Amino acid sequence: MAKNELLAELEKYNITVKAFADDVKLYLPIMDDLDVTRLQLAIDVLCKWAKDWQLTISVSKCCMLHIGKQKRDTTVHI
Repeated sequence: MAKNELLAELEKYNITVKAFADDVKLYLPIMDDLDVTRLQLAIDVLCKWAKDWQLTISVSKCCMLHIGKQKRDTTVHI
């Protein structure tokens, strides 16, 4: 799966994806547990793609940004 195929696959999960060079950003409003599940599935797709292409994900550079008044308990794993 090439980079464009990765972006198309991630968008199937209704995730907004921004990619530039070796950076990928995933955006998703988290309104309920289903959204958290969709985000985790998208992260899993990204991890599989990186493994298939023998690329590493810099976990230390990964972060989650919360915007809004309510902060949901959102835990995802890379």
